[in-house]
Amino acid sequence: MKTFITSHQLLIMWRNYMSDGLFHMCKQLITDHLLLNHVEFVKNKRTIDPGHEIRDAFETHWIPFTKDAIDQLFAFGFVVVEIVEDEAKRKYPRPVHPSLINIEYDYETRE
Repeated sequence: MKTFITSHQLLIMWRNYMSDGLFHMCKQLITDHLLLNHVEFVKNKRTIDPGHEIRDAFETHWIPFTKDAIDQLFAFGFVVVEIVEDEAKRKYPRPVHPSLINIEYDYETRE
């Protein structure tokens, strides 16, 4: 037996999530709590200054990723992530938009 979740079904859930103010309030509370204090980079139990390039990558890619991932967690209960590279050859995660996702689950093989 197989179950299918199409991109159309995911988009319906996404639109419902995006139109509900209570979800956005909860998302904002969680995001603010996670990102309230600046992120501290630690190596060998010592705080380090990672340099401008790492701080820039964090601000450019990781903070938006965190916000987008929380959105998908609220909307679907999971996040589909792809790893992409920017022009500086830095790898970072990016959530896949729900319109690009189709899920098939086989109960017998658990795949």
